Amino acid sequence: MQAKRLLIVGAGGHGRSVAEAALSSGEWSEIHFADDKCAELKSVNNFPLAGPLKSYLTIGHQYDGIVVAIGNNEVRSRFALKCLEHNLPLTAVIHRRAFVSPFAEIGAGTTIMAGVTIGDSAKVGIACIINSNSCVDHDCCISDFVHLGVGVCLAGGVKVGKSAVLYAGTCAGYHVNVPATSTWGPGAVLTHTEMHEITSPTMLGAEFSSPLTR
Repeated sequence: MQAKRLLIVGAGGHGRSVAEAALSSGEWSEIHFADDKCAELKSVNNFPLAGPLKSYLTIGHQYDGIVVAIGNNEVRSRFALKCLEHNLPLTAVIHRRAFVSPFAEIGAGTTIMAGVTIGDSAKVGIACIINSNSCVDHDCCISDFVHLGVGVCLAGGVKVGKSAVLYAGTCAGYHVNVPATSTWGPGAVLTHTEMHEITSPTMLGAEFSSPLTR
């Protein structure tokens, strides 16, 4: 197998989880972090620190893949878009214990953690976080920069607008439209009734910054 090198931008809790997912996939022979911890540490969980956080723009071309592992949607989206602007190899990381339908589409820079299910014909945009044990059922449409927390459950046909955050245990019923940039606390239950009260047509539907890839 050809040796492949991955650069993970951010070595916090999510970054460490992404490194574990990347290691589990068997796709990467070397995994490095870019994080400001490099001023005091040489490695995190035995993965080398290649430079400070923003060094990804200058060292990124040395890698076969880059993923931005920062939980904050605004920061992650900014860094991911910079990768695309500079033609850096933004890549998805999928844990080997996740199930992704062969008919689903996953955007560059998205991270899919252990126990996740992505159903038939689902679409996930760029630089999304799909956290452990979440379910994105058939025909769901997840826009760019969305963050789904642990154990989120989306029934078939749900649309999640750009940069929305659904925290742990949130559930959305069939064909619910979740507004862009909205935030939902742990255990929220989203139905058409709640969505009708807060959404407008301009907030609905999927927004993708780049073509989806599998």
